[in-house]
Amino acid sequence: MAQIEYFIRHAESKANTESIYQGQTYDTYLSPLGMKQAEAAAVAIGEQREIQAIFVSPLKRTFQTAAIIAQTLMVPIIPDRRLLEINHGSWEGKTVREFTPEEVKILEEWKSQPHRCQMPNGEYFYDVVKRAEEFLRELKNKTGQFAIVTHDLFLRVIICKIGDLPYENIWQLTLDNCGITTLSVNPDKIISVNANNHLINLHPEVNKQVL
Repeated sequence: MAQIEYFIRHAESKANTESIYQGQTYDTYLSPLGMKQAEAAAVAIGEQREIQAIFVSPLKRTFQTAAIIAQTLMVPIIPDRRLLEINHGSWEGKTVREFTPEEVKILEEWKSQPHRCQMPNGEYFYDVVKRAEEFLRELKNKTGQFAIVTHDLFLRVIICKIGDLPYENIWQLTLDNCGITTLSVNPDKIISVNANNHLINLHPEVNKQVL
């Protein structure tokens, strides 16, 4: 029997609404819309699914999302720093309008060749890949079904790993806040990406998020 796991991008945060790069150090709680998204995800993922625990990045936006889901599912939360978003370095806490010329140059590379990118004073793309690979190895050795609440880039890397997809195409994926991606990790197989029927009327009016 396939080992099925449920990966969830965190709900909308306050910084998401302000077009601010968060990374690891600009840490904001969920927006009012984000709270509703997390509640909807809790209902969706709780339907006929035997979730034993929730692994979560320890940042505010992910942990708050996981706490709302865990309250509905009545399961424990397990923080794991390997699930963190990429460290955006000097971008963190800034909008693109505040970037220096050098930061703008790196941003252009980030949009076109993310797998070659080194964040200014932050992480290299393959630092996240290394964390993802290590987390997946451990997940494959566990028994049962789990939910994993994480961040945009980390989830894109996981999908590419499971689906054997090229990293240079990660921006072709659409990942909504609190979209649910269902993956088999043993054997590796993509079941569905970004299921979002539960998010009807819960999408931002304007897409202000930065990636």
